[in-house]
Amino acid sequence: MKHTLYILFCTLALLASCSEPEPFAGNPGRDPVPVNVTLNVSRRSVSSETGDNRIEDLNLWFFNRTLADTARHYYYTATNHIAFSLPAGQYEYYAIANAGEDLGQRTQTDLDKNAVMYENGEPFVAPPMTAHATFTVVGRTQLPIMLTRATALVELDLTVDPSVAEDISIYDVQLIGAPASVTCFRDNTPEEFDLTVDYRRDVFFPTEFSGSFYLFENLAGENPQITDARQKSKENAPRGASCLRIGALCNGVKADYFVFPGANSTTDFNIRRNQRYRINAVIKGNSSIDARMSSTEFVVSSFGMTYPVEREATGWVAVYCSNDDDNYVDLTYRILKGDGTVRIDGQNVTPGTPYRILSGPGDREVAVTYSQSVPGQAEVECTVTDRYGYSEVHIMRTTFTESNPEVTFSQSGETLTGYQFGSLAMNIRQPGYTGSYRVTTSGPVRFYGQENGEQQSSFTFPGTGNYTLKMLPGQVGENLFTVTVQDDQGKSVSYNGKMTGVKTDVRVSLRMETVDGRIRVYAEASAPVGAELDVYYTLTRRRLSAPAYEEDEVYESYVTITELTDTGYDVAGAASAYTIVSGPEITSMTHTTSNGGLFIYTAY
Repeated sequence: MKHTLYILFCTLALLASCSEPEPFAGNPGRDPVPVNVTLNVSRRSVSSETGDNRIEDLNLWFFNRTLADTARHYYYTATNHIAFSLPAGQYEYYAIANAGEDLGQRTQTDLDKNAVMYENGEPFVAPPMTAHATFTVVGRTQLPIMLTRATALVELDLTVDPSVAEDISIYDVQLIGAPASVTCFRDNTPEEFDLTVDYRRDVFFPTEFSGSFYLFENLAGENPQITDARQKSKENAPRGASCLRIGALCNGVKADYFVFPGANSTTDFNIRRNQRYRINAVIKGNSSIDARMSSTEFVVSSFGMTYPVEREATGWVAVYCSNDDDNYVDLTYRILKGDGTVRIDGQNVTPGTPYRILSGPGDREVAVTYSQSVPGQAEVECTVTDRYGYSEVHIMRTTFTESNPEVTFSQSGETLTGYQFGSLAMNIRQPGYTGSYRVTTSGPVRFYGQENGEQQSSFTFPGTGNYTLKMLPGQVGENLFTVTVQDDQGKSVSYNGKMTGVKTDVRVSLRMETVDGRIRVYAEASAPVGAELDVYYTLTRRRLSAPAYEEDEVYESYVTITELTDTGYDVAGAASAYTIVSGPEITSMTHTTSNGGLFIYTAY
């Protein structure tokens, strides 16, 4: 069944007035002339308000039209008696009441361009007021100043029609898009004030509301294309127009009604200073053809009953919003039970920090995931809130159980020589487990904790995290291997891998060099050796201090090249004691092949 929102606008306006004083007889000149000021406040149309005539303070500026050096500024906090002296002449005055502070001397250009701005405070303790006029000082002068409020008064009487009262409940009323500042001596248009504010919400749950709102003048303009009150909506409003938002629940679905004050119920969106706008509104129902109404619906799923601690609990939040370009929906959360981590739409979000789900009309669903490292119960409270403060709270619950080790293996290097290292990276996860892990290996592949470390068949890891083992093929051709990760409770995970070993021909040669006064014999291999290699050599040397009859000496020794290196050396004597007559030459090596045929050694 379709219903329509009926709104009756009744707008009355009064024009503000300024009066020029009647001067008393006197002598013109530069001599000071007494001036007495009386203050009056222009009436608002048929207003029953009693608090908006208050004058808390007053800033006055006077500018002589011929004497440039006679500009004056006065500030008063008591306004029952205002008197001062001015030189005789013609003046232009500017007055601002209820600024809340001494605004100081300003130039006339500043005031004409309205450099004086008010920051909007809601509610107003005393409405800002202004006046601007010319007058003449000839003799003792009485100057009546008529102040005009810079604010408008919007009064709303709202009811829900009894025929739909069981289906519709009002929960708040809010003035939104009010100017954040006002131009004191010029029309206040959206081009002037730039920023807008939303007033605090009046929250309640009855079927009727009566209240009033003060706001700065907002001359947003007109839309002559509107022919029906139902078209006076946010979509058709000029930029920067202010409106009243009425929040309601229609059969459990959140709905917002938008009412725009103005001179009529269709085309006019202007809210003029010192005028009263009275709105009588009756909510008849939820009409799909009424552009003044938007709807917002939140749907929140729960987590599953149980999850192992290595998995994430997953739920979702869906938002459906229509007919409101300015609306948005945020999601916040807090963890009621557990010490885990929440991710919204795949992103880490700090508890209590709003996450924007949707801006403007449309539909969107985001995932809410929760993970924790220990078994136990978990509860996440999700709060979904729209721009206007309407919110719903949902709690997602689940239970986490213990898990086995979960290891991600990543092997690098599948075809390698006997000295080219491959690697096996392991990411070990086991929520709730705080012990260590024993890692064992089997097969011909040689494993190392690091490239320059010792070969091992077992390792101990202190806990969960990322680890990497280095590995070399152990034979020519296919090398099958197994790596097993086991926790202290005997739970384990294994990885079966393979790599191919490629043969390397290693040529070994000798060279000689004097270093630090000693004769060194170096054995150099064309590639790192797969196993420790002793290279035996011989050379002939002569003692430098030997008598002529002494024969040359044949010296035999060896050089060791350690595993996975390509160079070693031996000292053949002191350079100050011997000279080398011939050699060195390789006589033999401890082996000509190693590592299952991966290395072939040849003297060169």
